[in-house]
Amino acid sequence: MLRVNNYTRNCTDKNTFLHTSFADVVGVCGNRKTPCRNGRINCHNSSYQVKITICNLTNPAAIYPQCPYQTINSSKFYTVAWDPRTSRDSPMYPVVPVHLDKIF
Repeated sequence: MLRVNNYTRNCTDKNTFLHTSFADVVGVCGNRKTPCRNGRINCHNSSYQVKITICNLTNPAAIYPQCPYQTINSSKFYTVAWDPRTSRDSPMYPVVPVHLDKIF
């Protein structure tokens, strides 16, 4: 978790980890489009459940890097937003997942 929070140097309220490959997440981008929570139309739902880990911050007053989390393991469907590949992205994939929009 330290590496995830190192980006902002803050304790994040919630982190969700999908236990699947990057290639499988990219594959979801080939599914039918669905509206994202922010109103954009670049989201796609997974067609099968994957194992996930949800980490919830247990002490909002915690100071980075001492961020205590409670973990919950489950299997869920997910919705991912994607954007077209940029020159910085691998040419292996035409689109790049950029945001986990929701789990259900």
